[in-house]
Formats: sequence, structure tokens, C-alpha cells
Amino acid sequence: MATTNDVLSKRWRGLWLGNEKACDAYVVLTQQYASNALPYHNLEHVAACLDILDANRHLADFAQSVEIAIWYRSAAWDPRRHDNGRTCARFANEQLVLHGMKVDGRSRVMDLIEKSVNQNLADSRDEKLTADIVNRILGGSLEDYARYKDALRRERKHLKDDEYRVTRIAELAAHLRRRSIFRTTDFIAKFERSAHTNIDAEINSLLKA
Repeated sequence: MATTNDVLSKRWRGLWLGNEKACDAYVVLTQQYASNALPYHNLEHVAACLDILDANRHLADFAQSVEIAIWYRSAAWDPRRHDNGRTCARFANEQLVLHGMKVDGRSRVMDLIEKSVNQNLADSRDEKLTADIVNRILGGSLEDYARYKDALRRERKHLKDDEYRVTRIAELAAHLRRRSIFRTTDFIAKFERSAHTNIDAEINSLLKA
């Protein structure tokens, strides 16, 4: 049975068909994720987001750019930092230069990465789609959302319980303050209600802790 790494490796080669430099870079990218060793922002998260992209590829203007952004969006993630969008975008740009990607393509990917982290800036169709793909877990099943909460808490183990409660409630409340949690009509129709249910339940749980 194929492992997650086997599936991702095959997908990466297909994405960069004919570009040997980019194909070699898969090792660098996977080593970067392995060195981070994060419970949530890892290659399993990348694989889940790619599956969501596949189901919604028709919503993208530049689907390949969205896919590349997903690959790199969490590659330089550090739970202790507050500038992960910029840091991951810079890492992506450095690697994409080595791949031989042109400036306009690199700029598009960097924007997608930054605006999927700093989501209030998401404006274009692809920026909104990338943000929705990343946020899809918010509207997940009770079981998936529970696993997500657990992984996120373990990822932020440097925070004491009180600190975590305050920052997490603020993060969740920011989602609720928007007109809608999701930005594309398809995601709103499918996942908005369940996302509100999950977020409300988590906030209530944190307030009672």
C-alpha cells in the first residue's frame, strides 16, 4: 500500500514534469517539513489540502500556482513566530528561483501563501480559494475537528494553558467577526454552518476550562 510520502512524491513529479531541478527539490522540501516535526503543519496537512484542491480545482484561475502555494505554505512554519506567512513565502521564493520559475509566477505563489495566512488580505479568486482550502478543517466532522484541535494544542506546547486559551479564543473570534468564515460561495454553502458549530463549541470549551 502506498504511503503518504509515495503519493506526494509522485504528485510532486507530476507537478514539475520535465523540470529536473524541481524534481530534485522534493528532497529538500520533505527534509524541511521533517526537521520542523510539527503535529499539524506537516506533510499530512499538505496532502489533505491537496485533496481539497482536487475537489475544487474548477474554482481556481491558476490552479498550479494554488497547488505550489499549498506545498510551501507551511514549510517554514514556526509556532512561536507571528510572521509565518512572510517567512514561508520567502522560503518558497528561494526554492522556486532554484526551480527556474519566472518572477511573475513566484510573485503569485508568494501572494497566495501570505494571504492564506493573513487572510483579511485575501482578495483574488485564487487567494480566497487558498484561504478556504486551509480553513476547510474548521467545517470538518466532529472527529476531524477534535484531531485538529489536539494537534494544534500540541504544536503550541510552548504556551501555558492560560496563554493558549486567550490566544486561541482571539483567533477563533476573528473568524466569527467576518461576514462569513469562508470566502467562496461553494465553501460557504458546504461548510459555513458546521464551521460555526465547531468554533462555538471550542470557544465554549475553552471558556469553561
